[in-house]
Amino acid sequence: MNTAPIFDLRARRAAQPRDSRTIIDEIDAGVASLHAHVAGWPVMYLREGHIIGAERSMVALQGLLIELREFVPIDGKANA
Repeated sequence: MNTAPIFDLRARRAAQPRDSRTIIDEIDAGVASLHAHVAGWPVMYLREGHIIGAERSMVALQGLLIELREFVPIDGKANA
């Protein structure tokens, strides 16, 4: 059995696939983080870095939603 660390990210993900619950939990945490990030904007001097940080959070959330799509049936019907 090979126990060497896997440095290739694609190989690591293939070896340890995530389930939909894990992805949903990560989306939930990401949304909470994004909300915390932007909640103070109305009372602070807004800079470009604030917006860039929010954009990066949104891109990460989009990636998680795309990943979650793999668990949803194409026809929209629940899996039996």
